[in-house]
Amino acid sequence: MFRMEEAFSRIIGIRPAFMRPPYGDYNSNIQSVAAARGQSLALWDWDTGDADGNTTAQSEAVYNDVANAKVQNALILEHETEETTANTLVPFAIKLFQSKGYNLVTMAQCLGVDPYQAVGVPQQRSSSWTCNGTPDPGEACGGSIACETGTPVFSSTATSGPTSTPKSSGPTSTPTSSSPTSTPMSSGPTSTTTSAGSTPSGGGCTITYIVVSGDTCSAIESRTGVSDAQLHALNPVINSGCTNLQIGQNLCLGTGGAGGGCAQTYAVVSGDTCSVIESRTGVSDAQLHALNPGINSGCTNLQVGQTLCLPGGAGGGGGGGGGCARTYTVVSGDTCSAIESRTGVSDAQLHALNPAINSGCTNLQVGQNLCLSGGGGGCAQTYTVVSGDTCSAVESKTGVSDTCTR
Repeated sequence: MFRMEEAFSRIIGIRPAFMRPPYGDYNSNIQSVAAARGQSLALWDWDTGDADGNTTAQSEAVYNDVANAKVQNALILEHETEETTANTLVPFAIKLFQSKGYNLVTMAQCLGVDPYQAVGVPQQRSSSWTCNGTPDPGEACGGSIACETGTPVFSSTATSGPTSTPKSSGPTSTPTSSSPTSTPMSSGPTSTTTSAGSTPSGGGCTITYIVVSGDTCSAIESRTGVSDAQLHALNPVINSGCTNLQIGQNLCLGTGGAGGGCAQTYAVVSGDTCSVIESRTGVSDAQLHALNPGINSGCTNLQVGQTLCLPGGAGGGGGGGGGCARTYTVVSGDTCSAIESRTGVSDAQLHALNPAINSGCTNLQVGQNLCLSGGGGGCAQTYTVVSGDTCSAVESKTGVSDTCTR
């Protein structure tokens, strides 16, 4: 994963928000490592079998089965490195699904999230850009091959024009890449639960908005109540003509608890309504709307992955009390005991800091932010330890001294 991230960062200047497990195989370790690297696992619903010896006719039959099933959304695996897939199967799929009224979009667009954790600029090529000393497919690192566990060098200088994020206001062509891809389709907006993407502001964004098809700056400003000046100030990547909005892009609408002290946050998940969120977190309807003016009066414009502001003491996003110094994001398969074992907190601490968790721990939500330690200790920034980290590695990576980390 490090090597792939390094290649993406060097060659096209992006940090991916997804990773596709080879062959679709993964376990809890893969989930944990991906989560620690800020990535969600990308899987598929159907496999064309084009890389497993299926004929073009057999792969086309898979597409026909999906079309005849009349599903709302579908992710279908194919490999454009197969010549017949690129030249025959993809054109067949495009024609078939467009004739059935489907929109062909990228996976990120289908899920309504940003495909990248960050977008910067490509780096200057050097002699170090080589695969020498790295494992071959199927090999493990170790011995003479270093096991990389850190974060690749990333050039974060923002681009002045549109990023490379795919966008579409209607049907698009099947996405391709240099590795196996899936063909996402959607007949309308999807409510698939996803992890929240990165926000564009580096100063602590507490209120976010996810761009949908047809959005313009003026439409977003009218819908959320922010001014044009605020929108551009909090999202400097938006150009002056507002012509580079991306479907699924996360925009910042407020930072640092503006307007009422945003002590905690809550990430909207599939199926959420204002009443559900209020019941789960213990905030009143008046508080929720006061701290999140972008929510309309009927609460019909919530976005999956949207970050909402909660007052201090609420039981949602960041846990209870007056500022959370250490957090944990719930992943699929998590239980309270698993989280406690992984993080070293006691059951009593976990429930005390996160009063929204019920006594049986049956209401955890994928993507939910849990508090693991209270504030008050002057913690201005946090760092998530990844596999292989040592104090010296963390200190080298973050620039803090040994005395600061103890």
